[in-house]
Amino acid sequence: MINLRYFPVFIYLLLLMAGCGSGSGNTNPNSSESLNSNNPPSLTLNQDYNVPENSSLVVEVAYSDLDGDEVNLSVEGTDSESFYIDEANQLRFNFSPDYENAKDSNGDNYFEIEIIASDGKDNDSISILVAIINLRENKFDELAIENLKME
Repeated sequence: MINLRYFPVFIYLLLLMAGCGSGSGNTNPNSSESLNSNNPPSLTLNQDYNVPENSSLVVEVAYSDLDGDEVNLSVEGTDSESFYIDEANQLRFNFSPDYENAKDSNGDNYFEIEIIASDGKDNDSISILVAIINLRENKFDELAIENLKME
């Protein structure tokens, strides 16, 4: 039998325990749970680039990661085999593009790729279109040479 003298204390303890809940919800932003969260890296690039023929550099790939994680950059997409990212984070062609000899997948001198930045947990990506610009080439006049007579 419960001693009625302690009944108010018993009720108070029950109410106190009910107000505390199960204790599994942690809303403290300084908790270890929030320390384990990850912010994905973020790419800062345009979507279109014009590159003159015979030039291998496209752009320096700019990114950030709020957590300071190491970020790995990669190239994917339809024409990805034509590009690489060097140790200075510069997107480059594997060759010097020639407008008159298109090497993209559909031969229109527009290379379609996707740049991906990954910190191992999350990633960011952006689709890019790289257009090759035709330059006027200074070729000598072959007809003039053919008409040249040796005396």
